[in-house]
Amino acid sequence: MEDFIGNFTEEEMRNAVALIEQAKKNEAARKQERAEASKPRPFTEEEKRQANALVAYAKECMAARRLEHKKKK
Repeated sequence: MEDFIGNFTEEEMRNAVALIEQAKKNEAARKQERAEASKPRPFTEEEKRQANALVAYAKECMAARRLEHKKKK
């Protein structure tokens, strides 16, 4: 192993160490990005409005079905 390392200049060794450290930083940054990306984002006001409209519509449909069911009895 010592012979292998001895084949490199000091500058080449510094460059190799710098590349390894940069790769470690890049990997840590990718892990952080993946962790943040997996978190659910909060709903926008438009999405909340649409969801509330769908809930209201569903409630109206359920009420209409109940009335129809009562009329059939």
